[in-house]
Amino acid sequence: MARTGTSRRSRGQAIRDAKLSRSAAIAQLQLTIPGLNFRALVILSTSIVTPLGVHVATFVYTFTSSVDQIRQVDDSPDGDGSPLGHTLESCALVPAMVQQMKRSAPLLDIALVFAAISVQATVKMNDVRRRAILEKLGLILQGGQGVREAFCKARHGAKMAKSLAPLSRAMTGLVMAEPDLSEVEALRTAVPGAPAKANIDTLLQLHLTLASSTLTGLEDKIDEQEVKAYTSRFKVKLIRNEDQIPVIFLGNEKTPSLKILRLVLAVVLRGLFYCDLVVLVRCGFLVLWPLEELILRPFFVWIVHFARRGAYDRISQLRMVFDGAPWSPLKPTLLAHVNHARVFGVWAHPDEGERDELVPLDDKDAFVEEFVNICVQPWVINKMLASDAPAIIVQKVEWARPAVETILRRLKEAKLVDITDEEIGLVDQRPCTLTSDQLAAIRVNGMTALEEAGNYIY
Repeated sequence: MARTGTSRRSRGQAIRDAKLSRSAAIAQLQLTIPGLNFRALVILSTSIVTPLGVHVATFVYTFTSSVDQIRQVDDSPDGDGSPLGHTLESCALVPAMVQQMKRSAPLLDIALVFAAISVQATVKMNDVRRRAILEKLGLILQGGQGVREAFCKARHGAKMAKSLAPLSRAMTGLVMAEPDLSEVEALRTAVPGAPAKANIDTLLQLHLTLASSTLTGLEDKIDEQEVKAYTSRFKVKLIRNEDQIPVIFLGNEKTPSLKILRLVLAVVLRGLFYCDLVVLVRCGFLVLWPLEELILRPFFVWIVHFARRGAYDRISQLRMVFDGAPWSPLKPTLLAHVNHARVFGVWAHPDEGERDELVPLDDKDAFVEEFVNICVQPWVINKMLASDAPAIIVQKVEWARPAVETILRRLKEAKLVDITDEEIGLVDQRPCTLTSDQLAAIRVNGMTALEEAGNYIY
């Protein structure tokens, strides 16, 4: 019998492509997904946990077991550092989200990041002690850079230097089994005493794309007077170069304005090419910025982030590394989405339009990042959030709690982190509760206009 009417698939696509009123969207949704009950839900500014029923497919995928290669090279005592490929000895079952977060990097990276998020969420811990633990976790992540680069290069057939084998075994052992404490010394030795210094030249090279040729001649499009006027409103002291342009986390007062502007442009082009094209294809709409705004808005967000948080991530409170080290989980995503389901330049909440004015820092009722859907995050946090709803992100942190408790105890036993059993107990408390600022950072992530129009689906 011939099919009549609009199919569910095409009707759903029509909803995504059309600008419907709330009532019309609900009516269309009821036709698309028959049998579901709809009711209005008042979302307060502090509410972040959306019904998981809206995101069943994403939830199932996120926690589905996936065969993942956790040892990229032969780091055995008799090994030669050759790439291993997928073997029984090199693979383990991990949730798909872990595979997405780490790619070819060591599994220890993910354990340390979730540990940092959980430690930051432990409000009962002494503030000074919490800060010291987080700093150490960040330095351990930096200490594994040599192995991380070797793991990622193994995808292209490169061998790892034999001198890195003990460090590699120590990093894997901390996560997968009781580590050999004699080999942990290799990690302890590799951990730096201080965070890496910023290197704007290397950072710029890291962000250059095929479109980098368009950078030529665009630097003069930025209005330095407008930058000075806006940044003069910040009450926090900002390091500025000789042009009075804030250098924030990009260097020192000798950093040339030209390099800063070229980095802004390179970051924007990379973000539009790698991120927004994906969002545009998925969501079916486009927002075009005037060139001046394209340059100014990200730079202002960098200033806001630095003024509020310095070089630290909002969610994990790990210090980002601005030395341009490739594949580092702490390298900054300098153009990240507040809401990964919407393009840059619009307010991150889909129920509102575009904001024309930048919000001053001292307006505590507003987050400038949300108004332009731009924020600064470490690469690994950007991957952890993906386009997932707040409820799923909270579930990720909750899922990781047993692993966090284990890794913190092993780090304590290996004398890599100064943490007490009582503090580990505080971190491991359930249910998962993030701080208000952590929740504010994720409260609109993954929220689309379609979901907002439906007032959430139960």
